[in-house]
Amino acid sequence: MERSGKQTHFSGRILSILQRMSLTVLSTRAVVIMTESGLWLAGCPHEFPEVVAHPPNLIEQRKQLEFQYLFQTNSAGLRDNEITLQKEAGERRIFVAGDSFTEGTGVEADERFSNLLEQFFSETGSQVRVINGGLSGAGPLEYGNLFVKKGLSYQPDALLVCFYPNDVSNTPKQLFRTPFVKNPPRPRSRFRRLLHRFWPRINTQIEILQDARRRQANTVTTDFISTVSSEARHGELVKH
Repeated sequence: MERSGKQTHFSGRILSILQRMSLTVLSTRAVVIMTESGLWLAGCPHEFPEVVAHPPNLIEQRKQLEFQYLFQTNSAGLRDNEITLQKEAGERRIFVAGDSFTEGTGVEADERFSNLLEQFFSETGSQVRVINGGLSGAGPLEYGNLFVKKGLSYQPDALLVCFYPNDVSNTPKQLFRTPFVKNPPRPRSRFRRLLHRFWPRINTQIEILQDARRRQANTVTTDFISTVSSEARHGELVKH
């Protein structure tokens, strides 16, 4: 009788644990479904938006040991002024594609060669607009992709492509498989593909947050002298 009572008590505990686990699984599933539905109602995308240019309408001060400058983009994500798609009468346009040398990393916008080229044309009486389509850390397929999907809408009369030896190695591998394709498939692990299959909007929001964090980490600049001075002072205090 005593043994039977212990078995019954043990079975009851197992049943209770299973019930709690089932309740937890059902509750979690309900929350996930409600979250996915809420994201759908809010109009959140079910697929990661293709990143072609810089974030639009971005304004930030970038500072390092070698330079300090204002980085600002227009509504198309180009480091340029706001440009109308429709050209003025007699206006000619040149779209400049390239990497950080074109974008003008480390210098103010009016110090870049594209702006100086536009100024030269203006001084000679020519109505030529030079549009800067530089992408720091990009390769030929990336700034070619930007030209096809952004640059052509400005009705350019000419394309100036600026290469640097490391540009080819900077091109993501997936772009070699899908060059200039609209919304190319995003590479994902098996787990992320499974997650995206059942809850695409939740997975997409996670990817957007992760991408924003990576972008911020890659663009965060620091005051090198202040940082080194602070570390040196801290080292002296620890030493003494």
